[in-house]
Amino acid sequence: DTLAFAHVAAADAEAAVEPLEQAIQMDPGNPEWPLHLAEIYDELGKSAERDRYLRQVDRMTLSGKQLPADLRPRYERQETRAQSLSEVGAAGE
Repeated sequence: DTLAFAHVAAADAEAAVEPLEQAIQMDPGNPEWPLHLAEIYDELGKSAERDRYLRQVDRMTLSGKQLPADLRPRYERQETRAQSLSEVGAAGE
């Protein structure tokens, strides 16, 4: 969604959330929207929300939808980051 990307470019990630959530409602099968939300929530330090949207992308891929080649590296970065942070959290318990 162009509006969401404009907010991110203007360093207003919080304002990008609503247009991306609307994009998911309008185009629920597109993995780019939940992945972008996961990236934004990661940037905002909101790991639970990030993980929720990463799981949404997971469900899409488990149902047979292939991630486009340009999204795979972004998805893998977020998955690696989520895994690293969960390991750090588990070590601190």
